Amino acid sequence: MKKLAVVLALGSAALAAHGHVDRFFTLADDGAIPELPEEYAATRLKIEFDPKAPGHVAAIVLTVPGHETQVPPCLVRKIPPSSRENLVLKGSWYHDPDILPPYVDVSFRADVRASKRSAEEGVELLFSLRDGQLISAQRWVVTSGRYGPGSTSFPLRCD
Repeated sequence: MKKLAVVLALGSAALAAHGHVDRFFTLADDGAIPELPEEYAATRLKIEFDPKAPGHVAAIVLTVPGHETQVPPCLVRKIPPSSRENLVLKGSWYHDPDILPPYVDVSFRADVRASKRSAEEGVELLFSLRDGQLISAQRWVVTSGRYGPGSTSFPLRCD
């Protein structure tokens, strides 16, 4: 019994030390993210697709109470053709906020068939749930290497 208690205690300590795992979210038609806790429940993410260019994102706006962030058009243009089905939302609010504020991560995976791209790629936008600020924007590409698939990320900037 003592051995079991020690194993459980060590396992719990290891999990706590390891950190957290992002939670995956869904996006409601009105832009709500239902899985967010009460304090962030008013957050809205609006993604507008260009009706003249199917698959192309036209605008992205994140609204949190008291703040609205519109992603600059120069970054929006760098998002590869995608779709709502290829959108991945995840985030965290239960980690050390001194390291990283509570956030929502919005990842646009390219529609490989529509874009005729040879590799899986996308753009990832990281927003603060506190003030809606865009923390980072990255382009990522899945690569295959000697040890199997991997991923390479490049910061996105308006140049």
